[in-house]
Amino acid sequence: MGCTYSRYADDLTFSTNANEFPSAIARQSAEGVWELGKELRGILKKCDFEPNPAKTRMQYRQSRQDVTGLVVNRRVNVRYEYRREARAMAHSLFTTGKFYVGDKSNAESIHGTEVDAAKALDRLHGMLGFVHGVDEFHFETSQRAPEKESASLALYIRFLLFRFLFANPHPLIICEGKTDNIYLSRAIHALHANFPDLLQMGKNNKKILSVRFFKFSDGAAIGKLLGIHSGGGSNIASLLRKYAKACEGFVTVVKQQPVIFLMDNDSGSNAIKNDVKKIAGRPVVGDEDFVHIFGNAYLILTPKAAGQEASEMEDFFDGNAKSEIIDGKTFNPGKDADPAQHYGKAIFAYKVVVGMADKINFNGFQSLLDRVRQVIAHQKAL
Repeated sequence: MGCTYSRYADDLTFSTNANEFPSAIARQSAEGVWELGKELRGILKKCDFEPNPAKTRMQYRQSRQDVTGLVVNRRVNVRYEYRREARAMAHSLFTTGKFYVGDKSNAESIHGTEVDAAKALDRLHGMLGFVHGVDEFHFETSQRAPEKESASLALYIRFLLFRFLFANPHPLIICEGKTDNIYLSRAIHALHANFPDLLQMGKNNKKILSVRFFKFSDGAAIGKLLGIHSGGGSNIASLLRKYAKACEGFVTVVKQQPVIFLMDNDSGSNAIKNDVKKIAGRPVVGDEDFVHIFGNAYLILTPKAAGQEASEMEDFFDGNAKSEIIDGKTFNPGKDADPAQHYGKAIFAYKVVVGMADKINFNGFQSLLDRVRQVIAHQKAL
């Protein structure tokens, strides 16, 4: 019939550039009402479907053409009303801790149980993510990058900072990379008797961490939007700056959990040390158990041994763990590593730390985990 047909679930759309719409698909009655054509009604009946006359409509090029919630006139876009509603809901969340859906008789709030708060935030997260996805589609199809951060993207990033850092339901640890997450997680499991507040026993004696780690992944949209999907000291410092700025517009309406920026105590932490000095108004020496930066934001640097000028996470493993030979290669996390002879942090994390966790001595992590425990206690006392 010369039409393009598209469908989302039970929502069917037929479009054409023809001057007259094919009467076999739809026609206008004498009363001016558009109704399905005889042929199309026959196909639907044969497939045991019934059309909904209340939702049957003709959309002309001169008016707004709306398909499954998207405006499709010149290009695919989100309805203005939808954008405005999401923006208003986010503003209400940031300033009051709750937002309204539809009318003020139906409020979603981050108060109450953790499950209820997650459901409330899921709703708004989906709306802002939908808007961002459509905007990203435009840039991808036009094969050009935006000249500057759009207002909708800036709002989405603020929401992510609010949800995952400002209103996080559990203490959150942000390390420099995913291998650090693995080290700490396994250390907490191994030393749970000494740190019962960092790990809980769930159903069937399943061990559940009481802290959460930011999960790094090259495919993680959240990490990409926050600029830390690849980890690294400078990216973590940038996240701290973004978070500090965003918090200026957030109103604290719930008891906050700490956000711990955990870094190696070496030259790679210089960027975040400088930022902490600017934000907190005091220098970071490097020997502190922790630094309270502002609100629920904290900095922990890895402890240094006596006489040691720097330290990194791998220092807390004993020589036995770091001397494991994998596929004929030895462990070398340094820049001078030879791939033919050495394996790096990723293989060490997965094949040694995870694969051989039962025989690894994690006692070297006790001083670091104690600092995490101190931060949680400090935030709880505020």
